[in-house]
Amino acid sequence: MSSALTLNVCLLASEGISKETIVRDFLNRLLIDEYKIVIGVDAPTIKVEKKVKLPFWIFTSALDWEEFISKKIREANGIVIIYDLTDSETLTWASERIQSLKSNLDTVPPILLIGNNVELEDNREISEEQIKDFIEINGISSSMEMSLKTGENIENTFMKLTKMMLRQTESDYQIEVTRIPREKGFKYLGILIAVLIYVISVVTSLIVYLIFLVF
Repeated sequence: MSSALTLNVCLLASEGISKETIVRDFLNRLLIDEYKIVIGVDAPTIKVEKKVKLPFWIFTSALDWEEFISKKIREANGIVIIYDLTDSETLTWASERIQSLKSNLDTVPPILLIGNNVELEDNREISEEQIKDFIEINGISSSMEMSLKTGENIENTFMKLTKMMLRQTESDYQIEVTRIPREKGFKYLGILIAVLIYVISVVTSLIVYLIFLVF
């Protein structure tokens, strides 16, 4: 397998979705496993395999938008925009960001539009028809719905995003993205380290307490 392919991604989250939430409930779910891409060359006789890495630059309402465009988005291979399916105003926010990108960039990277809170169907304010119209009007590359709370569709968003960016340069080839499960030993090693840290902290606290009693 050849060296890893790095694709930079800018992730824009609507108000109410913090950076901590994105890292904990979106990115950390993806970091459980590694992924690889398989690009078919003269398929199916020859295949080129690469691991793929996606560094994410996260924008939230707390950051300066113009600075983020100039320093991050200009270097991005793809953009993810996350809005809230239960809040119609966040779709307006997404539209404003897209129009700003078109005004500031000569070429806008592929955009994946993601509606969060798919599990809250009873509270939904944005219909599938509205999303279809939004995609057509704003020229979005693709869209999906997911749940940061339950993890539903998060891995699929990664797969679609990767294929979407690769098609910009590998449009003539078949592209497949698959998971590379980590060895179980890595998982158990992480658990062991966590337990050791906990034990050390307890023992240290106990020693400090005993010293306090003695003196």
